[in-house]
Amino acid sequence: CIKDFGFPGKLYPINPNAQEIDGIKAYPSLVAIKKPVDLVVVSVPAPFVPDALRDCAASGSKNVHIFSSGFAETGEPEGIRLQKEIEKIAREGGLHVVGPNCMGLYVPASKLVTWLNAPAQSGPVAFVSQSGGNAQDYTAHAAEKLGVHFSKVFSYGNALTLDSTDFLDYLEHDAETKIITMYL
Repeated sequence: CIKDFGFPGKLYPINPNAQEIDGIKAYPSLVAIKKPVDLVVVSVPAPFVPDALRDCAASGSKNVHIFSSGFAETGEPEGIRLQKEIEKIAREGGLHVVGPNCMGLYVPASKLVTWLNAPAQSGPVAFVSQSGGNAQDYTAHAAEKLGVHFSKVFSYGNALTLDSTDFLDYLEHDAETKIITMYL
């Protein structure tokens, strides 16, 4: 969906079993790119997330969105254990993690979105939401029904290393944002 939204930056799909994905050269690992990337979007089954975070740290890629679910939000012992493991990896690696279990980022002026059907128009409102479903649904509803458009939307899920207060601090100084809304 990032490509389809018109993101002008370089994309690096990672898949050890593919040479190309959607017309873009694929890499077997993040480390194979041979340089840090600005944002890593992790969307693999929960048991594979620890290795993905180790690759982020090894490659010097510090900003990570973990789309994957199956962690502490399940209430299950294995999910809780996995979340503790990835938190340790993230903190030791100095990673800035949005998620896990979230929809991530929507910045229309930069053509960056990690969910479907997001409006292309930017506006003065920012939205910080623990819930990814609410972030996605409210941005679409606000634009379609109310004419309200967003500067930035953050869905942060389980708040591994970044939580609502981090995004609030950032948005306080964001010149594109005039109104900050939150769903906690």
